Amino acid sequence: MLISANMYLSKHYTDRLLIRPLEERDIDDWKIFLADKEFHKFFAFDPSLSLHDLAKQWIDRQMKRYKENTYGLLALTDKETGAFIGQAGLIMQDVEDTKMLEIGYHLLPQYRRKGLASEAAIYFKEFAFANKLSDTIVSMIHVDNVRSQQVAERNGMRRGRFVEFRNLPIYIYEVNVKG
Repeated sequence: MLISANMYLSKHYTDRLLIRPLEERDIDDWKIFLADKEFHKFFAFDPSLSLHDLAKQWIDRQMKRYKENTYGLLALTDKETGAFIGQAGLIMQDVEDTKMLEIGYHLLPQYRRKGLASEAAIYFKEFAFANKLSDTIVSMIHVDNVRSQQVAERNGMRRGRFVEFRNLPIYIYEVNVKG
């Protein structure tokens, strides 16, 4: 069964998360992630932009992805309180002329180390395999981002090859539908 945009962009749930498409109203919450010093180590970004402009550019890129290829990062919110926690989802990446379906996850600093990134990543792995979106799914992680690497490993992924992606040193973690 192939997935429709409506299916991916509908609301999803895990035990603790409500997952929904990003909206313009998420810009102010996303500035918290972008202001975090840890962000600056692991992502390529334009340092001349204001936090508001960076957040708007990031969210606009996800909304463009929704239209162009169905996928993109989605908003993670606390199921009980409605608080914005971060973003996670599926992204189609072009790495060394190869299309790869990636699971990405990014949490605001105050929500890290609570298992929420793993909960979201596992959800999207299961969603992708259940809907036969790809036989292999990756997570592209900066070589120094040990916590994200641990999330990928909890998601059943194994470290694969090293690549330069957007001028950053990246490990490609992957998992196959067969495990």
